[in-house]
Amino acid sequence: MNKLAKDPINVVVAGVGGQGNVMVTLVLGNTLVHDGYFVTIGETYGASQRGGSVMSHLKISAEKQYSPLIPEGQADIVLGMEPVETLRVLKSYGNQNVVTVLNPRPIHPVDFTGSGAGYPDMKSLLAQVTGMSAKTYVVAATEEAQT
Repeated sequence: MNKLAKDPINVVVAGVGGQGNVMVTLVLGNTLVHDGYFVTIGETYGASQRGGSVMSHLKISAEKQYSPLIPEGQADIVLGMEPVETLRVLKSYGNQNVVTVLNPRPIHPVDFTGSGAGYPDMKSLLAQVTGMSAKTYVVAATEEAQT
């Protein structure tokens, strides 16, 4: 186990129902626990159905267990499995030091399909995410998983 640059590290995983958000959180959490870290996980669901907003909080520590929920504006890392959900989470949990990892594959959340609103332009959406993050990594995770 390595010492962390900051303790705890606050990670928010954002996606929509059906993407595997909970599974990603559990795999990441279990891996870190296996490596000797203390990990606390909390999940919140918008519309508890396929296509609804899903967000998981992970607090990672080398020293002790923390409560699961991350206060607004306190994310260190946002792992975005869907671009619109990533932007939504950044608006609430981001700050000038947040690192964002984004899967650029759009899945139209229920908020868009149900309201008749069109999906935002991807170039504009990515520019907003980049502007709200200290660093942004775009990883075509869906395509990587399918190869």
